[in-house]
Amino acid sequence: VIALKALPKHHTPKAVWSFQPHPPNRKDWDFGATPNLFTSPNGTPVLGTGNKDGTYYAVDPATGRKLWATNVAAPGDVQDDFSIGGFLGSTAIDAGRVYGSTAIGGPPYFHALDGDTGKVMWSGISGPGYGATATVNGVVFHGALDTLFKAFDAKTGALLWATDLLAPIASGPA
Repeated sequence: VIALKALPKHHTPKAVWSFQPHPPNRKDWDFGATPNLFTSPNGTPVLGTGNKDGTYYAVDPATGRKLWATNVAAPGDVQDDFSIGGFLGSTAIDAGRVYGSTAIGGPPYFHALDGDTGKVMWSGISGPGYGATATVNGVVFHGALDTLFKAFDAKTGALLWATDLLAPIASGPA
């Protein structure tokens, strides 16, 4: 993750800070999902994103300093330079909580994290997923490779409903 400083027109942006969670490697452990900029429940600004290593990283958006990191799944390494696990689809934020799925690599595949600490609030009630997650009005929506499109209660993780779309789902709900 790199933060760039905005400059006047026709100037090259300058890096303000960078964050790399582990040394360069041959494991294809990069950030495959879009980052989230949000305010945690205690009011802290957070820039967070899931990595293909199965960890969601939260950093201070002003400095790049790591606030917390929570590993929720195995990476799904197939071979050097090729991983199909961890966070690939973008996570969703609601009330400072993070919701999202991890792909092939091992269960559990769906995760709800506290935005202050990274503590797992609930998990494990979905198949692996590549698509983004969405949330609105306390409901989390997600489709997975198990062909099921589901709605969960954001606070408890209780399944509100599920429908079989008869094919693997690899895109996000809108």
